[in-house]
Amino acid sequence: FAGKPVICFEHASGIADFLSENQMQEQAVARYLDTADMADKVLDLVRSKSAMRDLGERAKAAAEQVFNMSRYTSRIDELGLATEIAVRQEAEDLQVILNSECATVLHFLAPDGGGPAELACRRHIRSWRSGVGRRKPIPGFHPGIYAESRGVDLTREEPFANWLRNGCPQGPWQVQMISGGVANPPVMTHAPRVALHVHAYYPDLLPDIIERIERNVTKPDLFVSVNDEPSALVVRAALKDNSGRVVDIKVVPNRGRNIGPLLTEFGRHLVSPYDIVGHLHTKLSPQASEAFVARWRDFMLENLVGGRRSRAMMDRIVHEMSTDETISLVRPDDPHVGGWAQNYEAARPLSRRLGMEELPREIDFPVGSMFWMRSAALARFVDLGLSWEDYPPEPVAIDGTLLHAIERLFGIAAPGTRVVATRTPGVNR
Repeated sequence: FAGKPVICFEHASGIADFLSENQMQEQAVARYLDTADMADKVLDLVRSKSAMRDLGERAKAAAEQVFNMSRYTSRIDELGLATEIAVRQEAEDLQVILNSECATVLHFLAPDGGGPAELACRRHIRSWRSGVGRRKPIPGFHPGIYAESRGVDLTREEPFANWLRNGCPQGPWQVQMISGGVANPPVMTHAPRVALHVHAYYPDLLPDIIERIERNVTKPDLFVSVNDEPSALVVRAALKDNSGRVVDIKVVPNRGRNIGPLLTEFGRHLVSPYDIVGHLHTKLSPQASEAFVARWRDFMLENLVGGRRSRAMMDRIVHEMSTDETISLVRPDDPHVGGWAQNYEAARPLSRRLGMEELPREIDFPVGSMFWMRSAALARFVDLGLSWEDYPPEPVAIDGTLLHAIERLFGIAAPGTRVVATRTPGVNR
């Protein structure tokens, strides 16, 4: 208010936010704990009285507008009224969901079943309002895609409750489900040509995948990639009794994680002679706990290949894809809602090359980059012609890279095709 310039470190003060929001960041907000940047900004003002006077006057004018008691109390009133409306809406949404008798809703909200019904539903409603910890309430239904398609204001109404109120309309927010269980595998009158690529960066985890494959009648041609010769020796030993055909075991550069080997090394060999292509990898993550990753890995493999609960899941998937040519991708129905994160802008140049001019803001995609894909759909990505040098070198950032962008683009179906999801009862994460 005195018209004296204030210089702050970013992220260290509410005043820094105030200055940034009022277009004074360049002159008055130094990079966090960067004392050289702080000194430069101070010296710039010391050397120019006009710059100092101008910045002080701008700050004073902004302060008089922002830190105005009448405006401040009015804003508190607005927040109070908005909160009253939100509390009333939450109660209404909660009752709609609890009265819906969706048998799977509570199971899908959390791996442990979500706790008492009212608590689980209330947590779900608040997560969609806050944007923190969002999950799908029932298998196959994506509240974000529904909200974007139907113009639901997430700050006011929970989209699942809106969907229930409106009679559960069908649309792109709800995908067809393939459910795993213990029934006999379907009989296929015409067996499609099936290939499976496995990137075995952690080759000790490969035997679990092979054991799951053996539970199926389908025996895909195997393409396996590893990052060094010792790993190749482990893989060869693991596959010596495999009942299917091992086409190739390739040592590839440690570049592009599991996507580089799929598209750059084996891509051309997969899209031409085969109808359906599977893609798996030996999932392990140093950034997460062993128990968390083991649960994630089991979730993915149960839903894409089979195992103790879903038996011949691969057979079911191959059967569905062979009898319905509109299916371009089959992925596990991950209960978490991830979205673009930091990858929307990174995906735009690639999406244009794939013939997608507009990208939706809300998406669902094969989390972990594991899926079954029709070879014609995979060919679109192979035709990008990515080289090993196009992929980021290790260590790869946890988000915002080419690999994360491709992972999300896998989930967007080409015109005239659609994505189907799998679900194995009792398997959640």
